[in-house]
Amino acid sequence: MTRRQAVATDGAGSAATLSWRRRTAAVGAAVLLAATAACSSGDDGSDDGSGAQASGAREASPSASPDGKKNADGGGTPRCAAADLTLAVERSPGAADGRDYDLTLKNKTDSACLIKGRPRVFLLGEDGDTIGEAAAPDGRAGETVTLQPLTRAHATLHTADEGGDDGTGDGSCWARPHSLKVYPPGTGKALVAQSDQPRVCGGLFTVTALKW
Repeated sequence: MTRRQAVATDGAGSAATLSWRRRTAAVGAAVLLAATAACSSGDDGSDDGSGAQASGAREASPSASPDGKKNADGGGTPRCAAADLTLAVERSPGAADGRDYDLTLKNKTDSACLIKGRPRVFLLGEDGDTIGEAAAPDGRAGETVTLQPLTRAHATLHTADEGGDDGTGDGSCWARPHSLKVYPPGTGKALVAQSDQPRVCGGLFTVTALKW
């Protein structure tokens, strides 16, 4: 091989080597860019997901707040407890078909409370034993009554006339009571008031729902 041919051969080899190195560098750069793009894409997806969840939590919070307020407002006035009330009963004049008695429950507190329905009423003897049966329901269940402080709800107790002359009784009467035992509707505790009324006759003893 002549010197000129050797130089030409070396030049061609150097050019080939340079070309291969450039291609290798280009491929490496492309791989690096692809890897960087993939990582960048994964980070963006994670951020978007976190952002959506946080946004969802922020959106849920305001909707929960009005609902909670609405529930608080709807239940703002409590049901009357037995401890909130005082009991009284007295004869009501003018009953055309027997005898009526006005049973009252008075709110003795300084806050309003709600009461609805019929009280359960029992007559007690001096020994504390129940006389006869509890008053039977008379009429509909009634509407909710808002008892403001020191106001009263009323229920009517009804029985036959003591002598039976008006056709509502047969002349037979229970023993005269010593006190009344009354469970306000919706409570499990009783109020007791000393009273000899009503004296139940003719086996008729009823109570209406509470109202103003």
